[in-house]
Amino acid sequence: MSLRASPPAGESAVEAAAKELQLTQEALMRNPKSYSAWHHRKWVLGYGLSSLEAELVLVEMLLDMDSRNFHGWAYRRFRMGTPAERELQYTTKKIQQNFSNYSAWHYRSWLLPLLAEKDKVSGDGALPVGSAAALLPHALLAEEYELVSQAFFTEPEDQSGWIYHRWLLGCTMEHCRRAPADRAARAQARDVLEGQLALIEELREAEPGCVWGRKQQAHVLGLLAELEGAGARREEAVAALSELKALDPLRRGFFDHALSQVRRGAAMTV
Repeated sequence: MSLRASPPAGESAVEAAAKELQLTQEALMRNPKSYSAWHHRKWVLGYGLSSLEAELVLVEMLLDMDSRNFHGWAYRRFRMGTPAERELQYTTKKIQQNFSNYSAWHYRSWLLPLLAEKDKVSGDGALPVGSAAALLPHALLAEEYELVSQAFFTEPEDQSGWIYHRWLLGCTMEHCRRAPADRAARAQARDVLEGQLALIEELREAEPGCVWGRKQQAHVLGLLAELEGAGARREEAVAALSELKALDPLRRGFFDHALSQVRRGAAMTV
């Protein structure tokens, strides 16, 4: 349901909106994760009687206090009319401050498809729901791979960068999945995957105990097996996933499912 409303006329309405925003700000200073305060603030904002720039200042202050406050990130996704390019720059700043900021990585996966496809924001100010993978230009993907590699080489045991990296791999595969007969697309995807595999193997040499590195290595091998069919890469993927069942027994079912996909030559969905 849209939070937009027909703006009431008159100075008294502007004053009433300002008082409501002040009230919610005081509530958020006491409890930055108050569902009701955030929701009420959105409702007030919907009347169009308040400064959107002031809202950005407030939410940035709250995210400086707690960069993982998902309410603050959801408020930014409410969008308030700010350009997607500006939002992307903000995620870059927050990621560089802390590579473990998964909310910033996730928001990035919303913004990049929006920018790549030049979609317009919907009438209620909400971004479209992000997809599992997007058709992003290879040059843009190369930049994102470089950014996220800084994250997992700095903090190899933190899952935030690895999860975003897996999304990027899906975006690379999307080029050939949408055009399975396009040999050039498949060759380009293979080159990217081989490059990422070499990077992960370099990390694993430096951090041999990094389970996330082993998981991502197995995933990339599975994607290469998807491209190449039966062969050495499929055998390597099976061996890696079988090893992970022993390393991470709590996720045995997850790895069994991945194994079934690799053995059938199906598209990797995990």
